[in-house]
Amino acid sequence: MNHTRRQFLRKALAASALLATGCVSPHGRPASYTTQILKPGNGNTVFHWTDVALQQVRNQRVLAPRAAYNYGLTLAAGFLAANGVLQAYEEPFGIGAGPRGADPEVAYGVAFAAAAEEAAHEPP
Repeated sequence: MNHTRRQFLRKALAASALLATGCVSPHGRPASYTTQILKPGNGNTVFHWTDVALQQVRNQRVLAPRAAYNYGLTLAAGFLAANGVLQAYEEPFGIGAGPRGADPEVAYGVAFAAAAEEAAHEPP
């Protein structure tokens, strides 16, 4: 069985995402918001990370203004990272293209998690 660097990085990201999300319920569990709105098999990276953000705000009892900031920061970071790889939309911020051959879902998750960590450490 051959293992590529990309497969290794994908698995490493999945493992680190599990650690970073703490007490987040996966899809299919009653505490997950996506369980209530998505049928099995209809999820994607954006739904997963949005569910993570919603659960973290709920679990940590983040107030509405701060929660809105956290959602906006993380979703925008994820979008910009994935769009940098796919280049599906015009990007007016001068960020530029992502690496060729990169996985846009991994880029979304890494950017989302990095922005979430940054938002958590910002002064309220």
